[in-house]
Amino acid sequence: MCLICGLLCGICGKRPDGYGDDCCNKGAGGRFLMFGVFIIFLTFSVMLAITLVSFLAGSLFRRSVCDSLKQPHDSQMIDYIDTYFNLNKHYERIGTQSARSKWKQQATNRKVDPIRIADVIESCRGNNSIYQVLKLSNFYDIQEIRQFPEEYGITRELERLKNEIKVPTVQILDDQAKKNIGILRDSRLNDFVAYKFVENLTSNITQNNLNDIANELRKVANKVPPGKDMNEIKVNLKNQALHLSSYQYNLVEPMLRYTSELVNLSTTLDHSLKFGRESFALAIDEFLTEIQAAEAYINVQGQEFVVAVTSELTDGFLEQIHGYLNLVIESTSRHIGRCGPLSNVYESMQVATCNRIVDPFNGFWAGVGWCLAIFLPTIVLCVKLSTLYSKSDPYPGPLVES
Repeated sequence: MCLICGLLCGICGKRPDGYGDDCCNKGAGGRFLMFGVFIIFLTFSVMLAITLVSFLAGSLFRRSVCDSLKQPHDSQMIDYIDTYFNLNKHYERIGTQSARSKWKQQATNRKVDPIRIADVIESCRGNNSIYQVLKLSNFYDIQEIRQFPEEYGITRELERLKNEIKVPTVQILDDQAKKNIGILRDSRLNDFVAYKFVENLTSNITQNNLNDIANELRKVANKVPPGKDMNEIKVNLKNQALHLSSYQYNLVEPMLRYTSELVNLSTTLDHSLKFGRESFALAIDEFLTEIQAAEAYINVQGQEFVVAVTSELTDGFLEQIHGYLNLVIESTSRHIGRCGPLSNVYESMQVATCNRIVDPFNGFWAGVGWCLAIFLPTIVLCVKLSTLYSKSDPYPGPLVES
């Protein structure tokens, strides 16, 4: 408002001459402009101080925090934190504690890979395991568990088991047992023939079925004419038919079942005694031959065979152990505790803090600063115009000599 009034008075007003000046002359316009400059100085200095402090704070936060989070390897702030919070000293303390526990400390001549916060951040972005991110191999190498079978004596015990295998001389049948088997071979079991049972035990014990005869007797009894003497004959025929049916059910049919079972038993016994051979004596001779061959194989090649089987068993057992150890090593070093989800949280916090808060904050105060910069030429112009407007015209009347 002061600037507008100053410009209006300066443009439209008369130049002051000191004699009957108007209220809105160029001098008044100059004073309005200087009053506006004074107000601008009061507000400009306060706003400029706030803007500078806010913009510098935002820029410092952007440079020290946001840029460090995005590019940790090129950040002096991360290097300072690494120097102040030296993680390698903590790792040395952990290594000392591990030496007192059951875990074996790394050899002193082993090269230790120093850990830095920047390396942790980059490794976590690569979705590596916690073992790789924190470089836990500095104080315990997971590869050392491959030596567990040797350290805990598993391999030594398996080798001792193979070396201690001794197969003594074996005698399956002594002389007395062979003699008894020879007596059995020459016994009457050699004369057992099953076909005689099959030939003699026919499927029909009676030549005709007794039930059929009984039915015929009943038919004849039904055809006998009635009469006093004929009734007695009719009753006798029916009684005989009843007896025949009873014999068929109670005697003939059970005997037929027992005959079938006896035939099956004789056939099975003949096959069992001969072991599928032509005679019982031949089966016994082959049995003795197989026993002698087995005894010779055990005594000659038994040691080698048992050692080979034991070696295959122990090798398979060791292979299972090493396979499990490889699984533990692979899972621990590459899969357990992957840092990808934590990296996603880290990136989300970075975007939410830097891109959504810090960048708009800095942009706002940068805009305010450019707006305040416009006041600088305004102040200079107002001072120049005020000086120009304050000049008065010379006295227009005649000069009087003193």
